[in-house]
Amino acid sequence: MNTTKNNVIEVKNILSFLGIEFINYKGHLTSNGHKTAKTVGEVEKFFGKRVMSSGMFIEDIATSKMFDFRNDWNMLMLVVNEIESLGYSVNQSSSMIYVNGDKGVYVKSVDVGFNVTRIQALYKVCLSFIRIYNQDNEDKASGWDNRFPFEDGDDYYVVENNDIIWSCWDDMSEEIHDAYPNKVYYKSVGEAVVYLKTTDYTMANVFDYGDDNNYNIQLK
Repeated sequence: MNTTKNNVIEVKNILSFLGIEFINYKGHLTSNGHKTAKTVGEVEKFFGKRVMSSGMFIEDIATSKMFDFRNDWNMLMLVVNEIESLGYSVNQSSSMIYVNGDKGVYVKSVDVGFNVTRIQALYKVCLSFIRIYNQDNEDKASGWDNRFPFEDGDDYYVVENNDIIWSCWDDMSEEIHDAYPNKVYYKSVGEAVVYLKTTDYTMANVFDYGDDNNYNIQLK
């Protein structure tokens, strides 16, 4: 998924969490007002500045500076305040940021340090919270609470062309799975090889755990 599409999804998820509603208009998700802030003055008071809460395509919103949650501390703190209004606690130390709930850590910490600024870490934590919180609510409503094929820390493999690539299930894997729910995973190299033997490839390149564990397998 490219960066622009990622940003569109992120901004849409954040705005929905903050109460902006969307409708499908001419094939585009279009903002359609705020759930509780109904007047221009109420919207301005909620966001702390004059913004357009309706009539904009999500692509235009994501590329504008109107809702710059990545770089604007004031905008990002709106998200933090909304999270804490739900009874959660956004915790910040000198080296990490995470979210606590009534049953302990709700969102894993994001470290602040080399190549990760404090606002970047807080942005990532807020995004993770919104994704998990929304999915938890959907799961509770539907009675389904097992949307991922693996648990945190599980080994798995994916096939790209004739490459069999090892990975370890984590938060990023969940985000990729949400974006591509039909993606095929394999529990072992053997499972992936069985699939590749049904293709026209004659050789598989295996990139297994560890840099020294790469090898080839003859398929035919």
